[in-house]
Amino acid sequence: MASGNFEQAITELSAEAARHPESAKLSAMLAFAEWRSGRLEDAVKRFRTAIRLDPNSFSAHYNLALLYLQQKEPASALPHLERAAQLDPKNPDVQYNCALVLIDAGRGNEALRHLLVVKQLEPQRPDVRFQIVRAKLQMNRLSEANAEAASFVSDYPDAAGAVGQAFLEFGQPGQAVTYLQKAVQGHPEDENVRSVLAEALISDKRSAEALTIIGDPGSAFGHALKAQALYDCGRLPDALSESQTAAAIEPSNAQYLVVAGRLLQLNNDAGANEYFKRAITADPKWSEPHYNLAVSFYLQQNYPAAIARLDEAIRLNPRCARCLFLRGLSYFNRGELPAAKPDLEGAVALEPKNARFRTHLSVLLYRSGQPAAAESGFRMAISLDPTYGLAHYELGKLLARKQARLDEAARELEAAHRLDPNLRQALYQLGIVYQRLGKQAEATQTFDEFRKQEAGEEDEQALRNDLMPSQPQWPRLTPPPQ
Repeated sequence: MASGNFEQAITELSAEAARHPESAKLSAMLAFAEWRSGRLEDAVKRFRTAIRLDPNSFSAHYNLALLYLQQKEPASALPHLERAAQLDPKNPDVQYNCALVLIDAGRGNEALRHLLVVKQLEPQRPDVRFQIVRAKLQMNRLSEANAEAASFVSDYPDAAGAVGQAFLEFGQPGQAVTYLQKAVQGHPEDENVRSVLAEALISDKRSAEALTIIGDPGSAFGHALKAQALYDCGRLPDALSESQTAAAIEPSNAQYLVVAGRLLQLNNDAGANEYFKRAITADPKWSEPHYNLAVSFYLQQNYPAAIARLDEAIRLNPRCARCLFLRGLSYFNRGELPAAKPDLEGAVALEPKNARFRTHLSVLLYRSGQPAAAESGFRMAISLDPTYGLAHYELGKLLARKQARLDEAARELEAAHRLDPNLRQALYQLGIVYQRLGKQAEATQTFDEFRKQEAGEEDEQALRNDLMPSQPQWPRLTPPPQ
């Protein structure tokens, strides 16, 4: 129906709805016409009116969900999709769309139930089999996902690239490489597939191989990927050049702006913030540029500005563990421990195997008068990452409170210094422990070594700067449409 016809329909339906204000069907029809004519706010209100008049209106729930998805508001769409799926359980499109949103919401188990319904209704749909792979990956049922993917690609060899991207999406770059290499073999001239293979290699810490795949980029996407690979290979100036080329080719692409800004930030260049601000303008609903701008403010010790940016990032992406962690650190460094605690706990809940998050939560627990809980947290962090020097250091300091545990404290502080020579305060604390143990020769040698080194970070500075892994977490880049 042409736009003009929708306008005519709006006029006629408005008059009819005014005569029958209790009619949910008329409200839903009017809302649909308003939606299709571009009156989105009016349409949302009208669909809600229809649902209020008839909570079982399938068309109102489903069309409102589709409108929200069009506006990139999946969280608002999901309850209406779920209700529509209940109202029409044999509608494959409703079940399928509900599953897609559930996967992206981290609810793969529920998504799988909807997908199996669709598979029963329409057994031959390859897109359903692909989404089953994604659902099982989201649930971390890796052996099942691998078996499903292998069977799917055997039946549909051209799906290897999409399957590889799914493994990459859910943090399995090694397996992604396997499928993407098959895709490249089948389509050696497809730059898009080669670029995604390069991205998987970068994520799998094989950036040197990625550079051979990328070669001379022919797109902004390729330049942005090459920038990441070059940085990982220790070639920051070249990486900066490639990232800025990508941003120049597509100046309104938020992803490329973030990559360029991130590299400038790693180079301590104040110009990074301008790229992040441009990225926010380009994509106001993406949390990543808000997070990176917050990192800049945090490193400048401008904690109120960092918190404001992180509030927005978390509003956009409530499951962003890095965002919660950084906001917790910001509150912690302002001395607001009660405000910091739920954020640090939230980060740990989202990423329970993250040693960095557990260590900083444990420092907060120790400062809050809970040494037993703190010790347990430090030990858990060390079990997760035995090479993480700060966890050994903080545990060593805690153990050193008691004379009976000085030997344990010394072992932890020795490990901290061995694992992270830049953590110079570990030497100072170790010297004190040696003194208290009566090991004067070791204490003298340790203090001499401490004095010979350049002034190191104080405890608070070491905690403040322990913000992220040494290798940056790059934003997932979206390949250009084919």
